[in-house]
Amino acid sequence: MNIAKTIMSLHGKNTAAGRIVDTAAKAIFYVSAQAHRLVGKTDFSSEKLFYGIILDGDGDPKWLETILDRKGRMEVFPEILLQLVKEERLKKGGKLKVLDLGSGPLSWLAYGQDEGLIDVVAIDPLADHYRKKIKENKIEYPILPNKGTGEKLLEVVGKEEFDICFSSNAIDHADSPRRCVEGMAAACKRGGLVYLQGNIREGTRTGWVGLHRHDIALEGKELVDYEKNGKMSKVTAELGLELVLEKTYNRAEFSNHPYYVVVYRRAGKTSQD
Repeated sequence: MNIAKTIMSLHGKNTAAGRIVDTAAKAIFYVSAQAHRLVGKTDFSSEKLFYGIILDGDGDPKWLETILDRKGRMEVFPEILLQLVKEERLKKGGKLKVLDLGSGPLSWLAYGQDEGLIDVVAIDPLADHYRKKIKENKIEYPILPNKGTGEKLLEVVGKEEFDICFSSNAIDHADSPRRCVEGMAAACKRGGLVYLQGNIREGTRTGWVGLHRHDIALEGKELVDYEKNGKMSKVTAELGLELVLEKTYNRAEFSNHPYYVVVYRRAGKTSQD
């Protein structure tokens, strides 16, 4: 077992060794994040390390095996999203175009593309790094990420281009969750859906380490963002988005931490109306 695999096996474990690993990691990523902020850059070192270990085959083997298997990919495709895709396809009468913002190296939405339900455009700021790792490890996957950020989304995709704009556990990693959702709303067709999911108050849960600089929470019909200093800002309000569905529950894979799913419809008539 190599060093990286040993560290990953200890991470998050409530043991003396696990606590030492977590404390050391937090200290390293905190210093790295502060250094990047001093020069006006975002620190992606924790994300590169996390997915680098997985793509090199040194992370959770079950997760990688599942998502690389065509049948297994159905397990990671969000159940609520699948139902919405089927409903929207009936209205449109054909395949949907879907944005996956903050997709990581291997989009969770590949099952939908495998089955001919959707065409996926995956956007991630680390796309070039991920594509290199995918090539190095000779991984074959139906969706490859394209470089871009949520804050500057319309520089890489068009206005009103997508039937559904999806983002999972990603907007809290951004410099500005609000600007990410503004971009998603603008890239969504009128009458289309904006689907957001993620850990509630992830900044607090992770100790504000690395990219975790925001506490996203669901308050009433809207998502809001709390920064470490307590400053609150609106994430989804006043963007012409009408709530379709909201759900919170505890996810076992995140130690039963609260998780949110919210779906909004962009106001305005669809081309079929």
